[in-house]
Amino acid sequence: MVTAFSVFAVFMLLGIAGRMDYTEEVIYHMPQEAYNEIKDTLGESASDYEIAKYYSKVYKSWEGE
Repeated sequence: MVTAFSVFAVFMLLGIAGRMDYTEEVIYHMPQEAYNEIKDTLGESASDYEIAKYYSKVYKSWEGE
């Protein structure tokens, strides 16, 4: 039982770390103007992860990436 919980915990932590890496990478390479515009569109309560997802889905297609 402890082994199963440990394996589950490791996968959860890897998922969280991967999500954080993704968010940081996208936000780092995003132009500040795009960040500000997305923040205005989604609202002030939008998380960096939500902004990164929106940027990847909408803005990258406009920029030709």
